[in-house]
Amino acid sequence: MARTPRGDGLSIDVLGAHYQVGRATAARWLAGAREALREFTRAALVAKLGLTESQYASLARLIQGRLDVSVASLLRE
Repeated sequence: MARTPRGDGLSIDVLGAHYQVGRATAARWLAGAREALREFTRAALVAKLGLTESQYASLARLIQGRLDVSVASLLRE
């Protein structure tokens, strides 16, 4: 079973089985959750730090790939 490079290491197949949905549905859910998290983070940082979109883009490039969000911790909340 393939493991994902981020999160808790659960494969899309395991997530799908847990929620009793197909692999494609689990993958769409995960992609949607990642996009929602990116957008929430962008909006929060822009608002809280008073960043322009250009400044945010620069900051995002600096930290991209260094944040590792646990899917399990998000689901617990």
